[in-house]
Amino acid sequence: MSKSNSKKKPEPKPNAPAMAMAASQKTFPFVLIGLIFMGLSLFFSFSPLVTRGWGLNYMGFFDVSLAIPLYLLMLLAWYPATNAFIVKKLSGITGGAIISFCRKYRYVLFAIVAIAASFAFYFLKIKYIFLGDTDLRPEQIQKGEISKDEYLTMLSIQYLYHFLRDKFEYTCIQTFQLVDYVTGGLFVFVSLCIANQIGKSLLKKLAVFCIATLSLPLLLVFCGYTEIYMVPALLLTTYLFTAILYVKGRINVAVPILLLLVSIAFHLMLVCMLPSLIFLIYAKGLWKYPLFRKKWMIISLLAVSAPFIFMGFKKFALPLTMPLWSSDGYMTMFSNEHYVEFFNSQMMGAGIGFLIWLTILIYSLVHKIKYDILIWFLQIASVSITGLLFVFVMSRGSGDWDIGSFAALVYNLSNAVFLLYVYENRIYRNVKYGALMIAVFSIIHTASWIYTNKTDASILWVESAFSTDPAIYYRATFNNESMVTAVFSANKLYDRAAKWGKIAYDKYIKEDPRMGYNYARDLVNLHLYDEARTVLEDNIKMYPLYAPAYDLLIDYYLHYRQYEQLYRILGILEHMYKQVPEAFTTRMPQEKLNHYFSILNDMRSEQPAGKE
Repeated sequence: MSKSNSKKKPEPKPNAPAMAMAASQKTFPFVLIGLIFMGLSLFFSFSPLVTRGWGLNYMGFFDVSLAIPLYLLMLLAWYPATNAFIVKKLSGITGGAIISFCRKYRYVLFAIVAIAASFAFYFLKIKYIFLGDTDLRPEQIQKGEISKDEYLTMLSIQYLYHFLRDKFEYTCIQTFQLVDYVTGGLFVFVSLCIANQIGKSLLKKLAVFCIATLSLPLLLVFCGYTEIYMVPALLLTTYLFTAILYVKGRINVAVPILLLLVSIAFHLMLVCMLPSLIFLIYAKGLWKYPLFRKKWMIISLLAVSAPFIFMGFKKFALPLTMPLWSSDGYMTMFSNEHYVEFFNSQMMGAGIGFLIWLTILIYSLVHKIKYDILIWFLQIASVSITGLLFVFVMSRGSGDWDIGSFAALVYNLSNAVFLLYVYENRIYRNVKYGALMIAVFSIIHTASWIYTNKTDASILWVESAFSTDPAIYYRATFNNESMVTAVFSANKLYDRAAKWGKIAYDKYIKEDPRMGYNYARDLVNLHLYDEARTVLEDNIKMYPLYAPAYDLLIDYYLHYRQYEQLYRILGILEHMYKQVPEAFTTRMPQEKLNHYFSILNDMRSEQPAGKE
């Protein structure tokens, strides 16, 4: 036999259709989830039947020329042929001088990327302060009001504001924005460190970073967002990083313990990470002692800790728990309205990541996949924080998107670690095709959310979302139309504020005196003084004890020197004050009331005898 004949013929390389078919067969669960997500996005975006699509409908406010390419880009990751092609090209990136440099100077590279991220957050900053509590937090900082739930966060920002105000003439909102950009850069740095610890190759590190971090709409809190959640987001991510280092045996358990305690002091919500910390201490520390492996010891530990857990829950958590069956002005925990709102909040906070996490939980149970300690830790942390949001804070509906997005920060990382685990352990080797889909879908979702809030598209989105928000928490304070009016007024968009103020005035003036005053204030901001005067006069006739209406009306008559009308209104104010003084002193400083009565007395002294 000749030497040439002894050689085996090389196996033919699979052609593109064959690769596409293989990718399609292996990614079917991900394709199905992707189709569900895209279907929901389209339905919430364009269906006239949907009136409260908080989590998915903002793409409907894009120009068609932008929305359609985004959906087509998603399809590229879904279509098997392009999916397989992209994965093949990415898998070929294994060496070269640039790759070697990145490995050698990784932390320098991380620092450069983090600094670049801070500038990116600056250039992507939100155009209007619509979300969160609009300008409430800056007002609280200026007044020295410190919330107990986020004590250290607000105290730190307050000290920083006073320093920047005195040294550089910073406003309070500018202080919040500066903290956003700095914490955002640090958040990216820590996230890169997490990806570096979890992924073994450069491509795997990049995949973890994309799925866990770039897929987070919560990144908006670093884009000039006037809320306090940028600091807790950074601290929670840092806690997860230290826990990963502890699992890998690189630091002492005291580090994640100390960091979690500090994190809780910055925001009480992070107390939900205690179960994950207890698991770490038990699984990584106590489990090595045979005594703590016995069932009776585990049961004893649970029995001893149960009274302390119950007392802590009763004192701190029970007052915040959503009602189970009776509403009393709030959504109930097990109502369809609450399910929809919770689902919406997570779809807004994680996009397809939420569906992936639920699928992984079901998949793991069905196939009885054995987790390692790290995945157990992340799953416990994910269940804890998701459960907290479901039980406690969602009485506000998915309008509280920011705090609702914190769960995504944990379970998106859990998704990335799980997908890498099943890939490396040959449980599901072709998961890389699905990983590309998840990354592309989620990153587009995040980019679209940030783009919406950077542009005027957020105006249409806010009008739609706030005007139909079913959260009874807000409605117990203000009707939906007034909520829209308030956010527009806070951003000095007075024309839109007046439009919605008129709607609220016409619908609710017979129920709430604030509707007249708020509408008149918007008209004043538009310099429509005569219209504002008419509204205020009607308001006082309907509600003669509503003090704020007198304030605006007196200013009007003083400004235009209509003394006869001023004399009449001051007389009504005095008469009503004598009848029910507390109705006025609770809404108007006594010094101002005395000033008005002084003007009235001066006008009386100038009246001719018998004219009064």
